[in-house]
Amino acid sequence: WSSDLLDPQVIWWTVEFGQPSAGSGQPNAPGAPPPVITGYSSLDGTPVSQALFSTLLLVTGHNLGIAGSITFHGRPTSPILWSPTAIMTLVPLQPSYPDVGPVTVTLAGQTASGPDFTTVQPFNLIPAPPFSPPPPGLGSGTNSGQASPMPTLSDVVNGNKQRVQTVSEGALVLLRGRGLGTNPQGQGRVLFSTAGGMQIDGAIWDWSDTQIAVFAPFLRGPIQVGVQVAVNGTPLPSNRLPLTIQ
Repeated sequence: WSSDLLDPQVIWWTVEFGQPSAGSGQPNAPGAPPPVITGYSSLDGTPVSQALFSTLLLVTGHNLGIAGSITFHGRPTSPILWSPTAIMTLVPLQPSYPDVGPVTVTLAGQTASGPDFTTVQPFNLIPAPPFSPPPPGLGSGTNSGQASPMPTLSDVVNGNKQRVQTVSEGALVLLRGRGLGTNPQGQGRVLFSTAGGMQIDGAIWDWSDTQIAVFAPFLRGPIQVGVQVAVNGTPLPSNRLPLTIQ
């Protein structure tokens, strides 16, 4: 950016077409220099050593190749963007907090371990209350004076707009429905509830009145997903849909 600022809502992808010439070397080729992790930063480039789980993080270094696997203290996560000098990824859920340990990158049989990184428990990782519809009269609009439509989810689809009931950890999915609002204040929430009663906020990518793009949590097993829409300061819950994370 000309202003030297990085907008975390904008991600650029590039594709290089062509075949490397013999002897030019490839990032992941056998015999290539070993990968090195030098540190971690937020999307605006600020160095960090800790973050909440589900935070988007840049793992920086060199000789990182163009693809591989990445773990946080042994916990795998899915990269979103991968380049030879930086990997954008989501901080995965850990079994206990605070979790302290190295980030490890493996590619082409070579492994690099970075400095210790601390995964912090988010404040909203709390037991989920049982679902109950809001009392009548909530959600009335301030302009029209008429009741706003209740948020309702109809299905979960993948990037190809195909209905799915099973998705991979970290996958970007679309929750389709109606009455979801536009979430201009960022107070709306996507909630993933486990069978054990744990409720986890989803990492929201985009929000409109008819669909919400959100990353699936790094938590394998059957869950339920619902939406909480803020209307005039009142949180209105939607119905919940079953979903299996693998």
